[in-house]
Amino acid sequence: MKFSTVIVMNFKRVLLIILALLLSAAFTVPSLAAEKAGNVQVDLTAEERAFLAGKQLRLGVDSARPPFEFIDEKGVYFGISAGFIEECAKRLGGTISKVPGLTSGAAIDKVKSGEIDVVPKVTPTPERRKHLLFTKPYATFPSVIITRKDTRFVSGLDDLQGLKIGVLQGLVVEELLRKDYPQLPLIALSDVKTALLDLSTGKIDVFVDNLGTVSYNIEKLGLTNLKIAAPTPYNHDLAFGVRKDWPLLVSALDKALASMSNEEKTAIKGKWLSITYQRDTDWKTVGSMGAALLVIIAFVLIWNRSLRRAIREREHIQEELKENARLLEFRSTIKAKLSQISVDLQKATNIEELARTFMSQIAPLVGAAYGVFYLMDEQKQLLQAVGGYGWMEAEAKSRQFRIGEGLAGQCAREMKPLSFNNSQGSNIRITWGGGHFDPRSILLQPILDQDKILAVTELGALQPFTPEQRALLDEIMPTVALNLLITRRNLTTQELLAKGQEQIAELGKARKATLNILEDLEVSRKETEATIQKIDAMSQAVNDALVMIDGQGKVLFWNQAAEKLFGYTAAEAMGRDFHEMAVPAEEREKAQAGVRQFAETGHGALFGAAQETTTINRRGETFPVEVNLSPFQVGEKWFAVGTVRDITERKQAEKELKERMEEMERFSRLTIDREGKMIQLKEEINILLEQTGKEKKYKIVTKPG
Repeated sequence: MKFSTVIVMNFKRVLLIILALLLSAAFTVPSLAAEKAGNVQVDLTAEERAFLAGKQLRLGVDSARPPFEFIDEKGVYFGISAGFIEECAKRLGGTISKVPGLTSGAAIDKVKSGEIDVVPKVTPTPERRKHLLFTKPYATFPSVIITRKDTRFVSGLDDLQGLKIGVLQGLVVEELLRKDYPQLPLIALSDVKTALLDLSTGKIDVFVDNLGTVSYNIEKLGLTNLKIAAPTPYNHDLAFGVRKDWPLLVSALDKALASMSNEEKTAIKGKWLSITYQRDTDWKTVGSMGAALLVIIAFVLIWNRSLRRAIREREHIQEELKENARLLEFRSTIKAKLSQISVDLQKATNIEELARTFMSQIAPLVGAAYGVFYLMDEQKQLLQAVGGYGWMEAEAKSRQFRIGEGLAGQCAREMKPLSFNNSQGSNIRITWGGGHFDPRSILLQPILDQDKILAVTELGALQPFTPEQRALLDEIMPTVALNLLITRRNLTTQELLAKGQEQIAELGKARKATLNILEDLEVSRKETEATIQKIDAMSQAVNDALVMIDGQGKVLFWNQAAEKLFGYTAAEAMGRDFHEMAVPAEEREKAQAGVRQFAETGHGALFGAAQETTTINRRGETFPVEVNLSPFQVGEKWFAVGTVRDITERKQAEKELKERMEEMERFSRLTIDREGKMIQLKEEINILLEQTGKEKKYKIVTKPG
């Protein structure tokens, strides 16, 4: 008889253990059923017998996977899986041959290619069912978490962040962990021995594998600094994997497994995982044990009360284990549901849809029959109902709460949950087709972004909320807050895009209006004198500079005409202060003050109609220009776009025209004076002729006006 550990106990416990061992020894005498196991006949169909006749099954064997299967130094095939497949082959009257040295993945590949027929140890998965047929499971083992004894406390897979986690490459547990916990840093290792030694020496912090494998190998390797720290949600069935085209072998193996008694199956597994005893019975020893048993019974009677206490302690521990198992299962279920809620919240396109989605999923999950989602309006500083579950929507939406008003406002002020039991008499009603109920419990939960309140949820139930349900709400609220912020930002982005499109449309209208004005000016120019036509022709031949700036006067757009006009390339101008480049030094301070006013109000001296001013180019030359500016706003920021036209030639032409007009006016005045004098002379001649008795010589005609 061999024990896996040596336990130092007080005398009372030693007596109890000796009694247990004696009773165990009595029950380890081989049963008649076990002796005759080899004679059991399996009821096969004619097709199954015909299929098995003369066949030798080629097994794909993992040579180093104890206690399930391994080949010792003498080449003998041992292990739990080996025991089951050999017993089945014996009952079916078949023979087997072994193809050793294969991993699970390599064995499955060889089954697909037809090089082997059966994989004795494999866990069925949907992916593997594409290539293999599986028998019913012959054993089930959980996967557990193994750590060093000096490692921090670990209660499950959720506690493994920051640790180096070892798994065996190609096995089901690696596949499941990579799918369910993609954030965990997994280190794939080749075999159990390497993994446990790496764990023992600190190369990795955690190893996750089958309970049977690790418990056997920890004992075999004598690694006393390792411990089984916690369970995982994964239980793995062991079955025979059979090539896809041999369904008759699967049915025959299932019948062979079904013909084995529980005692026989336990014997195969117990040989490798339990305390084992020699099969031969030493009756002399048994007699001595019987005598010792009488003495022990006396001690047992004396310590009967202590034994009952020990039993009660054991039952208490078992209840705690059951409760822990229930909590683990509950956490696993809740984790899946919370993940689904998070996925559904990400699909919401607006706040109301997000609120409805969350309340419709969380309320049933925590046993609530009523719920309202109050959103914080940051501008108005009001909590407004935007979604709910089992609520009277019109009534709820009519209620608004400021910070500190009502329970919802108080929850927002304190930024912590508020709960009330036996809440009859409140204005909350749980309504159904036959009437309504008053809730027995009310729970208000804030949704926070650090120290900023985003929303408050109000839940009503017909029974008090349990600690698990409240913990569930605490766990989901950060996810709700994150999705609420994302949805708000998406809506803000959409509003900005819509406003930008409106501004573009307005800019287009302004540009069109500007073009219309230019067309009107062109018509007017055509009606002026030849000099004005010359000025117009010169103006049309010059391309306008087009420039856009932000609220600080920084250049955001600079066309080729601007490059030619000011002497700066677009690459040089972009991001620079426009006034530093284009406004004369004596006017610069005034212009920059105007920019600051524009950044705050969107107004400025040069906006509206075309304005004439003076600019300066890169060479320091100042010249007159005509500026036409239009403001526009994106969000809370102001921008301006405008055209700048060099009007030097136009100004010169206007000057020349003015001089010519003045000259013509002088000439006209001279001409008018001359005509007046001629008329006066003619009148004087006519008077003299009349005085001499002669007729008037000149007929005087005066122009009207």
